[in-house]
Amino acid sequence: MAMAHTIAMRSRDPATKVGCVIASPDHKRICIGYNGFAAGIENRQDWWETRGNDVLSKDTLVRHAEENCLANCYENTEGWDLYVTHHPCVRCASLIVHKKIRTVFYRHDVKQRYNPELSREILRRGQVALIRF
Repeated sequence: MAMAHTIAMRSRDPATKVGCVIASPDHKRICIGYNGFAAGIENRQDWWETRGNDVLSKDTLVRHAEENCLANCYENTEGWDLYVTHHPCVRCASLIVHKKIRTVFYRHDVKQRYNPELSREILRRGQVALIRF
């Protein structure tokens, strides 16, 4: 979990820094990610400060730490563990189930607008353990 917090510091998001690490069952192979704009997108401060789903903004441009971590991993992640600084959102929970992650460890809860109850239900139905660490 300490590594996820360290990786989160790479995020340019002035409000929320999220880091993620996935580790193989033997903990010898890892992949990392943090929240940020997709590769190739300019990191403009005004976009970080703008909210909304119909404009260039934080809401439309940011890839979540879990998304970046799993996209950067070219290994079969079935049975791996995921360590993330914040509770996964619904979108990330679905991706985590799809990638067959075994257990999600998280530190911080998220705001209700991210619907953590639905995220937990998606993980439960996908047989992914969720543990606050």
